[in-house]
Amino acid sequence: MSLSKKLLSFVLPLLMMIAFVKLPTSATEISTNCPPPEPTTRVTIHKVVGSSEFTLKDHNGSQLNREQIAALGTNAVENNTGVEFTIWKVPAGTVVTSLNDKDVQYLNNTYKTASPKVVQAGSVFSIENGTYYVRETKHPATLKSSSGVPFIMELPALNVNSNGYLSDLHLYPKNVIENDMPEIDKDVQTKNNDHASYDVGANFDYLIYPKVPKGIESYTKFEIRDTLDSKLDYLDSITVTYNGVPFYKGDDYLLNQNYRGFTLTFTSTGLQKLAKNRPATETLKDLEIKYRARINNTATMGENIYNNATLIYNNGYNSCEKDVPDINRPEVHTGGRQFIKVDNITQTYLEALKTATFVVKNSENKYMKTNQGKVSWVPNISDATKISLNPNDGSFEVTGLAYGNNGEEFTYSLVEVDVPVGYIKMNDFSFKINASSYGDKASISDNTKVTNTKQPNIPQTGGIGSIIFLAAGLLIMGSAVVALKRKKKLEN
Repeated sequence: MSLSKKLLSFVLPLLMMIAFVKLPTSATEISTNCPPPEPTTRVTIHKVVGSSEFTLKDHNGSQLNREQIAALGTNAVENNTGVEFTIWKVPAGTVVTSLNDKDVQYLNNTYKTASPKVVQAGSVFSIENGTYYVRETKHPATLKSSSGVPFIMELPALNVNSNGYLSDLHLYPKNVIENDMPEIDKDVQTKNNDHASYDVGANFDYLIYPKVPKGIESYTKFEIRDTLDSKLDYLDSITVTYNGVPFYKGDDYLLNQNYRGFTLTFTSTGLQKLAKNRPATETLKDLEIKYRARINNTATMGENIYNNATLIYNNGYNSCEKDVPDINRPEVHTGGRQFIKVDNITQTYLEALKTATFVVKNSENKYMKTNQGKVSWVPNISDATKISLNPNDGSFEVTGLAYGNNGEEFTYSLVEVDVPVGYIKMNDFSFKINASSYGDKASISDNTKVTNTKQPNIPQTGGIGSIIFLAAGLLIMGSAVVALKRKKKLEN
């Protein structure tokens, strides 16, 4: 076969591919000064991946740099990880489409495999001149399709000036990355719940939901990081399940944690386990990472405390960090109220009131107990924590109480335990906790007034005159009794 025909048969099959590997530009005539080809050619098959289809134009068989590949668009990058090609020697003039529907067994039985038979993408190999059918036979599950292969490779190949042969040939078939990128969501206490209210120190669950993408077994990193707000305490107790299947620390994931949060990294065993249990249709909340936390006593009353989680992954082609979208980040909150003790007459604080103490009762008739900044509820009032007044201004406050979701409120009561001298024990004082009940501490006059009523002032009588009068009365009554008895005797 003439060299021009050989070149033509080399180019035409490539033009027939939907997304093709562009080889060097051919010439209709071969220069008479063209030296004879070497018996072998060094070939490198590079793998280019992108987020959608793209076309390589006017490629002359030389190696492309990173900028030239990026110029192809669609986030194109070279990544040869996990990609293999199998090569068969076929008759000259073979058309690529005539073999594309043949399986590997047919090709092995019909054609002689080349030497080398299987090559890794990105590796350099020397191969004898001839006509070859090249098919991608292995790629990571993260790749959607091998749209640049199969193809026909005919060697030797002319250089762009048609005055010599290429000793080094670089080919660039491509793949499209699976459009199934990981996502992450987070809830509090129950699935699909983004709002919750708790007493300070009460334990609750956070639920993290990373979406498991197709091809997870080929990922080089799949990691979740969670760092809590300073107003929250991390309490460990992590569990990981995927559609009901438990995952185990050490085997399936590694855990690095401190008092503020953790980083959970799936091992290669864990990634394989995720792939094995991945359903045909993966939903966002199949993989659940659950852990316990609590609001601490640095929380601002009535303020939403939001919490994020971050998914860090590498699918072999892209490395990325994704946060929970702002709109989906769960929040927790706690509330309180400020009070001032006042006299019922003056409606101001008097020093005589300073000995008053209270306990808090909830709607279940249990009493609040605080210990090291944590709120709990006890059945006996004797075990409850007493709240004292500020002796200077009569103020006191109740903090760290749950009140439901934003817009809701819970009802509690103040029960007076120690009554100031000269005052009547007050009835239980009912109050509500909500997002705005605590106020801003701008002025003590904004505090809720808790009134004590003075005992009534009963007039006092007495003295020696009273005693004489009482004695005289008794004497008269006694004399009357004696007179009556004498009268009865005389009548008898």
